[in-house]
Amino acid sequence: MTNDRFKFRVWDTKAKVYMASGSIDIRLGIFSTSNLLDTPRFRLEQCTGLKDKNGHLIYEGDIIKGSNGSINGQEWGFTHVVKWNDELHRIVLPDFDPDEDWSHYYNVIGNIHENPELLKESK
Repeated sequence: MTNDRFKFRVWDTKAKVYMASGSIDIRLGIFSTSNLLDTPRFRLEQCTGLKDKNGHLIYEGDIIKGSNGSINGQEWGFTHVVKWNDELHRIVLPDFDPDEDWSHYYNVIGNIHENPELLKESK
């Protein structure tokens, strides 16, 4: 993992867009001087610090597609939403062991805000 895991993105639930990249910087303490986190309008999503097989950073709320392998040519594919796990106190990916990075087998195909139809298609 890299320092990318300290990156965040912010979804504006009212405008239905992600805020411009670089408009919020946790390191500068912008959140401590505003009420951004105190309102349900904005959803803060943390980067996992991992990249998918195409080199795209994987964030909380991303929809990823991958495979758990194949048997006799039959692929065992899955679609999964990246999310925080309260019990483990970390962001989880399917079949992800914190000591190993399997993210290069995944492909970010969208996110839960802009592409919710991708989850319906996978069922």
